[in-house]
Amino acid sequence: MDNQLIENSERYIRKDTKGGYLYNRSEIDYYKQMQNVDIIDNLMFGNYNRGGVYCLDQALIDQLVAVAKVYQYSFGQSMFCQTATEIENFGKIEFAIKLISDAPKKGYSTAVLELLEPVDRANGYYTNTNTVQIETYSAIDTLSFIENALKKFNVYSKKDEGLAKKIKTQDLELIVSRKKYVQALKTIIAPVIDKEYKIALDKKIKALSKSTCGKAIIEKFDKESYKINGWFVKEGTPGYYKYLIQMLDGIIENHSEDVLSDVKLKATLNKLNEETANAINLIINKAENNLINSPELGSNVELYEMYRAEFEKEKQNKAKEKVEVKFESKKKEDLVKEDAKDSKKEKEPEKVKPQEKSPETNDKQQKQTAPKAEKQDKKVKETKKPVKEN
Repeated sequence: MDNQLIENSERYIRKDTKGGYLYNRSEIDYYKQMQNVDIIDNLMFGNYNRGGVYCLDQALIDQLVAVAKVYQYSFGQSMFCQTATEIENFGKIEFAIKLISDAPKKGYSTAVLELLEPVDRANGYYTNTNTVQIETYSAIDTLSFIENALKKFNVYSKKDEGLAKKIKTQDLELIVSRKKYVQALKTIIAPVIDKEYKIALDKKIKALSKSTCGKAIIEKFDKESYKINGWFVKEGTPGYYKYLIQMLDGIIENHSEDVLSDVKLKATLNKLNEETANAINLIINKAENNLINSPELGSNVELYEMYRAEFEKEKQNKAKEKVEVKFESKKKEDLVKEDAKDSKKEKEPEKVKPQEKSPETNDKQQKQTAPKAEKQDKKVKETKKPVKEN
């Protein structure tokens, strides 16, 4: 196996890039820290694993499936719904239900319940939606299929008599716990992170200004940033520099082929991405530790237990990721060693073992060589001369 292929086996999902994956380590780390900040800024329920897959804890998924939802409207093969009530002061949670015919096989239908989480860009300039599947329902396609699917996903009409009872009995503990924990992190890190993004933005502009390709990117950035500056965001708005650097990164991504051909610029941008990722991750880790050890939690047992549970989940996820990385590295080392052994075997000539002869073959060979031996004996006798005695 080629060693280069082993190194390139590590990839990270990025749907909005060519090919759908990132392979460069500095690009992966930089993109992942952006995702981590998005999670905190938008009070999201899940986390991204080391491959870029968005994951939620199963216990949290169970509560999201069980929470009372109210049907809103349909569009194409999808239905949309939201929680029947606001989740404390965090607003309502949005969901979609996708209907798929002839799945998993002909004559059946499948309904997929998805959690929809808005991801803000530039203070409302545009919004992405993070979509994750949390439950499925499959059955024979009958007239009652949709009704049964809605029942499975706890979706009611506004006039449904069972809705009020469901609201009173539902458990929202994990949903509220997650929201409060991430909101507390946001309060701590938001001002600090934006300062870090300003430093990163200034350094990137400086690096781009030294390149022909980079100057074209800056020109495009000036035009694009003008559309949001003063309208959607302005200096002093929370997340101002995060919005600007996300816009600049998007333009750099659109010019990725030109940037790649400028070796010096590409290397500089990779180094800056690595520095920013390390700084942001350090800020988040420090905030998590400060939060769980803050004096304010000492007098609030319920909140402390809530934060402690979320903090432990984060620690477990990070520990699991480290184990996976260590295992993957060991696996790569083993593959390299195995590859080296195979190469050595290919270079060494194979030793040919002498074929064992059967008794019959030996007898035939003895019979064939016997006459030759007799002739040779005769010749030897004829050539011998008598020795004269003195």
